[in-house]
Amino acid sequence: MKYSKNVSYLLISLALLATSHVVQAEPTPSEKLPTEAVTKIEQILTQYYGNDYDNQHQCLRYTYKYTTDYGTTYQDRYCMKIDSITQKTVNGEPTLYMMVSSDMVEDDEQPIGHVSQGLDGLFILGQQPTNGQWRLSASTPYIPNGQWGKSQMSMSNGDDGFKLVAVGADKFGWVGEFYGSGAGGESSSQWVMYAPIGNKIQDVAELELSHSYMGYEEWTETEGNVKILDTSKMSNGFYPLRVNLIHQVTPAIEGEPVESKTTTTRESYWLTFDAHSNKYVR
Repeated sequence: MKYSKNVSYLLISLALLATSHVVQAEPTPSEKLPTEAVTKIEQILTQYYGNDYDNQHQCLRYTYKYTTDYGTTYQDRYCMKIDSITQKTVNGEPTLYMMVSSDMVEDDEQPIGHVSQGLDGLFILGQQPTNGQWRLSASTPYIPNGQWGKSQMSMSNGDDGFKLVAVGADKFGWVGEFYGSGAGGESSSQWVMYAPIGNKIQDVAELELSHSYMGYEEWTETEGNVKILDTSKMSNGFYPLRVNLIHQVTPAIEGEPVESKTTTTRESYWLTFDAHSNKYVR
């Protein structure tokens, strides 16, 4: 298969930049990607996002089509870019972890609203020891997420973006939080882990980490954190998780909180990975 000059330029401008935030290689962060890996990445990008290259924004124009449970079909437009590529050694073999990301394109034909989402894709590439060729070992190319057309996974979000971390011995996954807000002063966040299961990358943990509601008669707030316990006691190849939560309930009079009557409770529990459901469970 042939690839356009524009698509090759996309890889030159993004994947081959010798900057630590784009390529984190072992042992040298400034090391460039192998030519064979770049060729495979080109194949992946064109397979899932086409070859409509936008020279001005240095991205691939892509239309994500989906149908809701109510039968309505939408066609959202994006400008997909390589967000990050991290190189690790897994079971003695070079492995690349790649995130592709985009906010929704906004123009007169596609106005952005509260329910508009960004789009991300996650890919894992491994180098075969027998012939040195790179192959796509696991992926999930389309993850709609966020609000107001913004991706919440991208590293451009700084500390709020999803991070690649060790989730088991010789196993890596992406973790981060999805935030949401609704009417009536309600907001919440979910801590999510994406990890490889076979040839797919799945959300193996979805934990409500915070929730706030300002009601007429009561205000409630929950805040917490998740810790990946890097221990030898793994469950089906995954480290256990520990969740710590603080719950606060404050009575309200006609919507105004009576803070002197706030009650606080604490909750802590562990989760282990269940191979049957491919999810973390209590």
